[in-house]
Amino acid sequence: MEFVMRIAFLSSALLLLILASRSTRAQESISLPSGGMLTFNSNYGKTRFVIRNRNGAVSRFLGMRDSTVSPISNPTKVKIVGEVKDLALIVLDTYPSIPNGMSFCQAGQESFLRVISLTSKRPVETFKVKLESCRDGIELSADGVVWIPESSSIRVHWMVSPYLVGQPEMRVFKIGIDGQVN
Repeated sequence: MEFVMRIAFLSSALLLLILASRSTRAQESISLPSGGMLTFNSNYGKTRFVIRNRNGAVSRFLGMRDSTVSPISNPTKVKIVGEVKDLALIVLDTYPSIPNGMSFCQAGQESFLRVISLTSKRPVETFKVKLESCRDGIELSADGVVWIPESSSIRVHWMVSPYLVGQPEMRVFKIGIDGQVN
């Protein structure tokens, strides 16, 4: 009987641990250059971004991830790369890579660059590119992402590009007046 009680206790403890690890992370916030606030949290494989502009208006955006990020992972870092006032928000979000047995990863993380258009009633992701990936072998250089506000452009410098497999590359992405990336 004592053995059955121990098994029941251990099963309950394991179930509680699993459920706790799947729960939503407490919200974190970052100030926007324009005076607003970006709040984010994670839930079931997506990252929820809540944008509060300088006037207090609130809008929400759900950032999707790919299969290299565990659905129960929380972002380890979210950074505002730049902002085109009342037009677009440029966000970099980073997650731990999913475990891969004997894999020898350099970065150990998966990072995404997103352009979120603020021109419509609800924010819309108009551009997403993977910046770093332990699993996909994408490596960002030390000066990897540079926001150029004068031209509403983002310069990205990869040591190993997602576009030119296994090669370095530098690209410039320009945000148009509609929040789209050209």
